Amino acid sequence: MSVDQIAREVAQEVERQRSAAVAAERVRTDPSTDNLRALISRWRVVATITLAGSALATAYAFLTPTIYRAEATVLPSSAISSSSGLAQLGNLGDAATQLGLNLGGNGADPSALFPKLLRSRGLGLAVLSREYTGEDGQSRTLFEVLGVDEADERRRQERALRRFHSGVLRYGHDRKSGVSSVAVEMEDPVVAAAVANDLIDELDQRSREIKLEQAQNQVDFVSERVAAIAVDLAKSEERLREFRSANRQTGGSPTLMLEEARHMRDVELNQQLFITLKAQQEIALIEEGRNTPLIAVIDRAVVPVRRHAPDRAGIMLSGFFLSLILGAAAAVVLHQWTTVRRAWAGSA
Repeated sequence: MSVDQIAREVAQEVERQRSAAVAAERVRTDPSTDNLRALISRWRVVATITLAGSALATAYAFLTPTIYRAEATVLPSSAISSSSGLAQLGNLGDAATQLGLNLGGNGADPSALFPKLLRSRGLGLAVLSREYTGEDGQSRTLFEVLGVDEADERRRQERALRRFHSGVLRYGHDRKSGVSSVAVEMEDPVVAAAVANDLIDELDQRSREIKLEQAQNQVDFVSERVAAIAVDLAKSEERLREFRSANRQTGGSPTLMLEEARHMRDVELNQQLFITLKAQQEIALIEEGRNTPLIAVIDRAVVPVRRHAPDRAGIMLSGFFLSLILGAAAAVVLHQWTTVRRAWAGSA
């Protein structure tokens, strides 16, 4: 074998060894490979943290009180206040509007009013003060059910209202269908259904009271305007009568003709207003006497059978995966820390 062949073989062997060393170094320094080695070497850390986290999540899932949700659905009326008389009065209503008279209702949206009524202090205290018989057969007020026990009555009411509004009462409205839902979330399903139905009844009653008050205000306002316009009409008619009595012949005088036209115009205007307001007065009186419900109950609340919360399976799965991720991260961190310490010890 010649010297050149030996030299080539030696060079090839050196190149193979160098390539192998580079590949080994790449494998050693590859983050994914390094992390995999960390997980394998620290599997006890991963398993311990995963088991501990899963145990805590399971304990939380089963120790958290079971919550039941009772829900009632209603369809609010499209008119909270007195129905508008303008559409019923036709051209007379248009004329009154042009003169600045508000003959209709305020156009309040029931879906916007109901949440405010449900969260009002008066309605809340009315429900909180009632006694409810629970699943265990015991009767307690919502103050007792919510665990509010304060010596100061004012603070007791405020705390109970906060807990009731934030943790118990739920309201929803579907704009597409116009259906509203009133839900109550509590540990006792029987009490939850009873409270939800009482809320619906209170909502209907207080909405009627608001409508009745608006109708009464409308009647008072229109009646005052009818009386005032009647006086103005009588005065304008008297002025026209006096003018015609004093001026039997007005055809030859442009001034007298204009004066007569002005008096006639005043009479016609007051007559139109009087007729419009009298019609509106009748409508307001009818609205005042009506006691129709402002909400149509689609479904009253029934005692729920299935729990609403907690989602135990979801909590346990989430706890398992979060613990697994945390355990893997801890294993990688410990492995990296050990590697750094060894490097420091070797350099020293």
